[in-house]
Amino acid sequence: MGKPTSGFVRKRGSKFYIYLKYAGQKQVARVTGARNVTEARHILTNYLIKDVDYLQRGNARLEEYATRWIERRKIDLKPSTYDRYKLSLNKHIIPYFQGMKVNSIYAGDVLDFRNQLAKKKGPSGRPLSPKTVNNVLLILSSLFSDALDDCMTQDNPVKIRKHRLHYDYPEADHFTVEEMKRFLEHVSATYYPFFLLLWNTGLRVSEAVALKWTDIDWGNDVINITRSIYRNKEGRVEVRPKSRAGKRFVLLTPQLSDVLGTYRSEKKIQSLDDYVFDRNGEPLNTDGIVRSEFRRTLRRAGLRTTLTPHSIRHGFVTVCRRNFAEWIVKRITGHYSLNGTRDITDVYTHLNDLGEYAVQLGRLLNECSLVNIKKPIIMPYKAKLNN
Repeated sequence: MGKPTSGFVRKRGSKFYIYLKYAGQKQVARVTGARNVTEARHILTNYLIKDVDYLQRGNARLEEYATRWIERRKIDLKPSTYDRYKLSLNKHIIPYFQGMKVNSIYAGDVLDFRNQLAKKKGPSGRPLSPKTVNNVLLILSSLFSDALDDCMTQDNPVKIRKHRLHYDYPEADHFTVEEMKRFLEHVSATYYPFFLLLWNTGLRVSEAVALKWTDIDWGNDVINITRSIYRNKEGRVEVRPKSRAGKRFVLLTPQLSDVLGTYRSEKKIQSLDDYVFDRNGEPLNTDGIVRSEFRRTLRRAGLRTTLTPHSIRHGFVTVCRRNFAEWIVKRITGHYSLNGTRDITDVYTHLNDLGEYAVQLGRLLNECSLVNIKKPIIMPYKAKLNN
């Protein structure tokens, strides 16, 4: 770490700058927080007695540091998170700060960036939502946090509490029990077991398509959730669930157990490591097969188009919250808590009497006589087997 040997203060307009002699070279830094020359000189004194290696190390341009930074962080990030970070860097952050040095970006520059980002139009032709803008700011903040650790900047210029845009989270649309009955009555027989699984377990779609037969514990009436599937340009990737609490088990209701048991018998599986829901050995594509079948079923059932596959999970959680203690809902939905925090008592909380809970949950979700719906279970490749 190097130290400056001398320096002085100079005022330019309404701003103060300090000029330092560092390793035989002159360095300039803008003073933040100084209201007059006396305060600026006080800050200069601190510079003269503190390490200011960031003046040298921070001379790297932001685009150069960002490119190195995202590759260093790749090993720590889930593939989906890595892709999202890299897209935000290449599409928003790097183009705006192109040519600027890491140690020359201040809070005001970030404020200008936020304002410009809020006016930027997305693929839909509308300005980016406040949530999208805030997500980009969080990525930029993470980048500068590491730059601060690398002694490339004096401070993290991204002040989240100050810079973020106000955003009211909309209330998520969800299925009611009666609406889900209508949906399941109109879904094709091929995908009936899949959507019944979503409704009876509250799984995320990415977790449901990653399910393998070996994950189902028929004896204890539970399904173990250990993975999810993410697709990018390179293809299919098995990843850990969305959060640390996402690795969990969910209850296997009697109704779901009967349907999956029949489905397994008719499918004549070759290995317990096979995916439960597949097409020619490959798990269902959430962005293609699942969503297209979901939209077709909505039209057939006459349900509103604002519903999404994730609305099934929201409906499941709504039913659970009305009838179970909060800690039970947290466990079976894969959240530390419903408000995003973790309580130490969660560590010592366990589900007992699983069969009783599974039966009760099945009655609540399937109270509209779903058990009496007779659906023939047809394999996606049944026609091939008949040839």
